[in-house]
Amino acid sequence: MYRLTQAQPGQMSEILAFAEHAFAAQEKGPDFAQMLPKLYGRGRATESEHTLLYNGDVLEGMYALRVLDAKAAGEPLRVGWIGTVAVRREARGKGHLERLMQHANRRLETLGCDLGVLGGQRQRYQRFGYDCAGTQWEFCLDARSLRDVPARGLALREIGRASPDLARAEAQYRRGTICCHRAPEDFYDVLCSWDARPWAFYRGAEYAGYCTVQQSGGCAVIWEFCPLRAEDAPAACKAVMQRLQCGALRVSLPPWAGGAQQALADAAARTRLAENHSYRVLRWERVLRAAMAVRSAVGPPLCPGALRLSVRGGPDLEIFSGPDGAGVRTLSHGAPGLRLSANEAVRLVLGPDSALVRGAAGAPPGWLPFPLAFSWQDGI
Repeated sequence: MYRLTQAQPGQMSEILAFAEHAFAAQEKGPDFAQMLPKLYGRGRATESEHTLLYNGDVLEGMYALRVLDAKAAGEPLRVGWIGTVAVRREARGKGHLERLMQHANRRLETLGCDLGVLGGQRQRYQRFGYDCAGTQWEFCLDARSLRDVPARGLALREIGRASPDLARAEAQYRRGTICCHRAPEDFYDVLCSWDARPWAFYRGAEYAGYCTVQQSGGCAVIWEFCPLRAEDAPAACKAVMQRLQCGALRVSLPPWAGGAQQALADAAARTRLAENHSYRVLRWERVLRAAMAVRSAVGPPLCPGALRLSVRGGPDLEIFSGPDGAGVRTLSHGAPGLRLSANEAVRLVLGPDSALVRGAAGAPPGWLPFPLAFSWQDGI
């Protein structure tokens, strides 16, 4: 008989052993304690964030769910992050993924989440209401593309757990347009998520920003890139490549056209607008209100117009912009509007492939997608 239950204190070693076995590509799986120290690091008591699936007394599946309160241009969002979704290899093909994800979706509702977010293969989670959405810029750079970029006096210093730069980085993160709650005692481990290391930029004795870098061989990825001065962005990338001796660098930045984004677009070998994560919207008005607040904060302004949207299994909505401002409201059911599935709707209003979704031509020009993205450091 199958049963789903919340993990209890003292089960962390069992959870880790199960996850590492389930995700093992060969004999040994990933080191979860190193990869996600905020969840699995030494001394962490996060068992209650895990749901375990038993067949009798045998553990056959699990997932983790962490709820974070976020702010998007001042608008509150309650975000449920799902991760470590695992099924014992010998028990696959028995419908365990469906049991786990249906349970996770019910818990998102119970916990009052506005949005569910996860990584992972799109086709694996699409049928549970998650689709590629949110947007982020990705800039690919190499030594040749940065060859003529002036160094601007920038140098790199690694941020340690007791470093005064940690408080500077935390204060800077909290000033960002979109941020999730990170407890001060957890901030260092959050920055170290996904095998990343945090670094501070310095110009002489002056703090000039921070970044988190995941390095694999001669390549590196910057997941959280926060130079204090936008014009320093290319020089900051050059400092990372020189200090870490990597030949290629990929940088993720939020989806708006800010100064750092523009500076890297000029220098990068390649630039693309990519999906941020897979999203499942639970409370459409709150999510759209937050995304529109971000758009209002970073621009460009919306032209006058309206978009009516009927989400299958969800609300009928009108997104509008006019002389008195922009916003979103719920309409009475049966109001005429573009009828889409929840997956199509999230891709239309928030996804990088918005223009390819059925009915996209009916949106006022230049509106979509609305900008929304979360740092990968907050993911599980």
